[in-house]
Amino acid sequence: MKGVVLSILEALESEPLGPGDLASRLGLPRYRVLGIVHALEELGFVEKIYGRGSYKLYILSGSGRALLSASRRGVELREALARALEQAVERPGGGQAESINNSGEAGEALA
Repeated sequence: MKGVVLSILEALESEPLGPGDLASRLGLPRYRVLGIVHALEELGFVEKIYGRGSYKLYILSGSGRALLSASRRGVELREALARALEQAVERPGGGQAESINNSGEAGEALA
């Protein structure tokens, strides 16, 4: 069974969705999905494209696409996330995660 983070990334790959929509599709509590989406946004893997009041829509960012691609090539999601986080912390200004190149290594520029 695939993990929640990977399921969220895959769902956001095809269309913009809000946390409530994601929770319904994945059969998870909204608070859990919302927390994960906020963390993914902070790390630069998803982007908020619309927000009005409590209603928000998110899409997969270039960094998120690179992470999902690495996962599909067999790179363990935890390993790919750890590498991206290390790069983000080491970079001045931090915040945005780095890319994952074809070998699964964290790169310097995320698409």
